[in-house]
Amino acid sequence: MIIFIEDLENYKTMNEYSMFIKQYFWTILKDWTNKYIKNIDVVIKIIEVNWTLIPLSIWNNKDNCYTTSMSWTFKYLLLELKLLDNKFFKLIVYLLSQFLFFLIKKSRLDNIIFVNNLLLSTNLYPKLSKQDFTEIKNFLLEKFPAHSILYRSINDLDTYYMDSLNEIWFERLISRQIFISEKEILSEYLKIRDVKNDRNIFEKWEYKFETKNNYSDKELKEILDCYDNLYINKYTDLNPQFTVDFIKNISKNDSFSLNILKNEDDIKAVFWYYKISDVITTPIFWYIEENLYRQISYLLLINTLKTAKILNQSSWVWRFKMNRWAKKYIEYSLIYYKNLPFFKRIIWDFIIFISKTIWEPIFKNNIY
Repeated sequence: MIIFIEDLENYKTMNEYSMFIKQYFWTILKDWTNKYIKNIDVVIKIIEVNWTLIPLSIWNNKDNCYTTSMSWTFKYLLLELKLLDNKFFKLIVYLLSQFLFFLIKKSRLDNIIFVNNLLLSTNLYPKLSKQDFTEIKNFLLEKFPAHSILYRSINDLDTYYMDSLNEIWFERLISRQIFISEKEILSEYLKIRDVKNDRNIFEKWEYKFETKNNYSDKELKEILDCYDNLYINKYTDLNPQFTVDFIKNISKNDSFSLNILKNEDDIKAVFWYYKISDVITTPIFWYIEENLYRQISYLLLINTLKTAKILNQSSWVWRFKMNRWAKKYIEYSLIYYKNLPFFKRIIWDFIIFISKTIWEPIFKNNIY
């Protein structure tokens, strides 16, 4: 049986994942999402599925960050075109993204429930059975009959999740390529020339490496400044706009690891990640000086694969990651929309067709 959890603060967790969700979302539910991420304004609800907590984010009829809005996913994709070397691919992505952004906004296809959405660039999932997926779907269709249902961040290494959702009529919508490193070759990573060079740079510069959960207010502000200077001011304000309250929240969550590099008393670089089961993902890297990227990449690789089997390094800088033996995988969103009115189903059918026939072959046969 699936139920809504109304009193998360006093909920008694039964497993590690539920504790993670409780720690992460309790303060967000007590206030509102945009106190923690300024450009996310959504309704958050928590359901219990066989003693496991699953967060839901529900569209709030407002423009939102790409992590909570399908239309803004396409808008963000337009900004990433500068990364593409393939001019033909770039033109196709530009035209289709412009068209689909317009189509989704006009047709109100953003009326979506995101399942297990952590509001971050990459979501990791707890262990769910095929019956769990079916029960979640039926429960949400009963409670929200006018909404589509969507799972983000399912990659083609997650064949179990992909197959389980396909069996209950979820359709795949390609989102991006990601790069994954695996623990089984950890000892071999250290022999790679680029990894050796990364380690030498780290040892040469002698930055102070720290990870803890009791950062001072001054340090929290410096951490956020590092992020804003790189992701918001340099790249785009379409990225999640975190606040000091958000940084404080994750720093106290046992499943997150918030790491910094200091030069004397000044924070120069930050990377943080979280671990679910045997998988670690890094939502954010940020830094003040360019050479620090190699240092924090080295620290991330060595520290995470001591405790996890898989390191999901998300997208971007593919040459850098593949030179360090990361492998490319394709990431999808899985969406159910068979409950919608006929004209909305037709539009989703068209979007899925474009994704499968045009985007997938391009993503699978190119690296950008």
